[in-house]
Order: sequence, then C-alpha cells, then structure tokens
Amino acid sequence: MNRWKYLFGLVVVAMASCAADEGMDDSASEGLLIGNSDVEIRLSSGSNQGSRAIVDSDVNGNFELDGLSIFCLADKQLKNGQKLPIDWSTPAGKYSVWIAGKEANATIDDVTDPANPITNIDWADGSVQYYPTGTAHSYSFYGYYLDQPTLAYYNDSIVATFNLDSHKGKWDALWGVAKSDEDYAYSAKYFRDPLTVENKPSMQFEHKLMRLTFSIEAGPDAYDNYDKAVNMEVVGIILDSIPTTGRLMVANKAATGRQSGSITYNWNSQNKVSWPVPEEDDSELGSGGQTYFPGVGTPTPVGGALMVPVPADDSYQYWVRVVMYNRSLPVADQVQIVSIPLPLNLREGAHFEEGKQYNVNLMVYGPEEIQIRAKLSQWEKIDDVFENTEV
Repeated sequence: MNRWKYLFGLVVVAMASCAADEGMDDSASEGLLIGNSDVEIRLSSGSNQGSRAIVDSDVNGNFELDGLSIFCLADKQLKNGQKLPIDWSTPAGKYSVWIAGKEANATIDDVTDPANPITNIDWADGSVQYYPTGTAHSYSFYGYYLDQPTLAYYNDSIVATFNLDSHKGKWDALWGVAKSDEDYAYSAKYFRDPLTVENKPSMQFEHKLMRLTFSIEAGPDAYDNYDKAVNMEVVGIILDSIPTTGRLMVANKAATGRQSGSITYNWNSQNKVSWPVPEEDDSELGSGGQTYFPGVGTPTPVGGALMVPVPADDSYQYWVRVVMYNRSLPVADQVQIVSIPLPLNLREGAHFEEGKQYNVNLMVYGPEEIQIRAKLSQWEKIDDVFENTEV
C-alpha cells in the first residue's frame, strides 16, 4: 500500500430504537422537517496523540493525528428533497452543509480486531453528531489537515486558502473524501437498511504536498582524491523559490472547474520564500550537536524533510544553496562558504507528484587553491618600419 495514502472509517451505526422520523423517508412533504435523526454519525473514541506536523502511516495506511477538519455535505437530492436544492453557501448546520469543518482526531483501533487494525475518528469536543431526518439528500464526507486555513463557501464549492510559509516546510497537507453512488448513501435511511447498515463510509486521505529529503556526497578532485571534500562540513541547506499561498478545493460539485482535492499555488508571485532544511525534530539544523560531512561513495543524510508544493509544470525549478565550512583549515581561517543557487533539474522522464518522497543528493567538492603561473614576454625590437622623417 502506498504509505502516503490513508484509509479510515467514519463508523456509522443504526440505533436500535425507533424514531419519530422512521416513516418519513417516503414522504416528500414531511421531508421538509429536517433535524437530527436517530442515526448517529459515530466516531470511535480514542486517546489524543498530540498534533504532528508531518504525518506518517503504518503499512496498512493507519495513522494517528489531531486537528483534522471534517465536512458532511449534501451531494444528491433524493425523492424527499426535490424541492430542496443543494447550496453549499448556506450557513453551516443547514441541510446542505450539515457539518462544516468540525475538528476531529484520528486514532488507531488495534484492540477490537488486533489482526486488522483500523483508523477511527472522534470529534475533538466529544460531541455526538447525527444524520438529518427526512432522507431528503444523501451526503458525502470531506476532510483536510491544513495549517489555519481560511474557508470560502460558494453555491457549488468550498475552498480553503492556507499559508505555506508559517511553518517553513514543516507542516503536512492532507485531503480526503468518502462518497458512494449507492441509493441513499450516505443518509439515515441507508443505515436503517439491514443490507447496508455495515457499509461504513471509508475516507481515503492522501498527501497534497511532496516530501524532499537531502544528502551530501564527496566529489573527487582532478586526481580522483576525496581528501579535501570529506573535510567540508555542511551546516545548512536552503531551498529557494517556494510559493507562499495554497488554495485547496475542499469540495466541488460543479460539472466543470477544478476537481475536489486539487490545490493551486501562487507560482507567478514575486513573493516566493526560502526554507532551511531542519532536523528531524523540526529544530534548526545542527542545533543538537549533529555534524554533517559528505561520505565517499555513500551519501550522508542531512537533517529531516521539507514538505513543499508540487509544481504545476515539471519545467518549474526549485533552487538550493549549501552552507559549508572547510574544517581542514585552522579555526581562525575557517569562514562560511555559501554556494551559488543550484537548480533542481528533473531527470528526463521523471515527474514530481503529490505524496511522493524525493531525495536530493548534493555532490560536495573540496576547495581548490587558485595557483597562477606567469611569464612575461620580452620586448621585441623592431627596426625599419617607419620612413625617415625629415626634421
């Protein structure tokens, strides 16, 4: 399984008791009476694990994370809802936008069935949420994990704008959806049917950024020696030309336009930023006493990872700078060396993709002493080139 994709269930069960709206499913007139049904959108309980910037999953795609935002949106008018058009620009809590970006936490349940652990979700505030009465619409679930987004609600779409620069590449971006083409899925009526009561919505989450890691390797001099290169300590790696803002299409029910889950960035902005590569714990590179010298034949991994936007075009170039010291010199002579910006060019046929991890291997060469030998030609005496000039 792709380790960058996540699968979890929104656990939904039908309560045993009968409710007042049990007979409303086939009544168009009573479909106007929309409130909480008896069918709970129940998310499994679990302990909070604390927020994490970059999210990893296990081999089964299970993960634990605080701070997800979940939406429950009407996406199909049923028999009872023919006179109730779907408009996502309506206030949250109405039938079109039943749940709007409610905070939830993901936890792994490996107790119920130890052989088949799953990821469940519970609402961060401990509340209970129910499907609407009347079965006027079927619903889909959307979710994301972003850093402090600003939401915009439109008739047929919901867009989240978020700042990429606030965490300098140390924050992940996830998006997920659970929807079904089955009749009445998902709705209160769907989960009262004994044939579908166990068909729990399953959200497929995926990374929306790509992950860059870095390593350094010693390069040979003209005589195939590595003595100078292995003494070059790398104390910083800086990635340049990063856009600052992203716009996630949380959901889009329009026939045209951007697909749900797509992100656009301000690639043409003049306000692009630079991010330093951090340690794995997101601290400053080397702040814990770590040192990084290039290996011979075997690259030396440097620090942690940067989560960066996927360029819209493979021709777009990120640039990288390397900060080094020549440790073979006396301490008094050691000065900081910053390389010129170097473009990260893709190999032919390669492409950047969301949810993929790419390693940038940097070849580090030792300093070469600039030695200049010089010779000066003697003056060459030339006679008889002028006519005699009478004075």
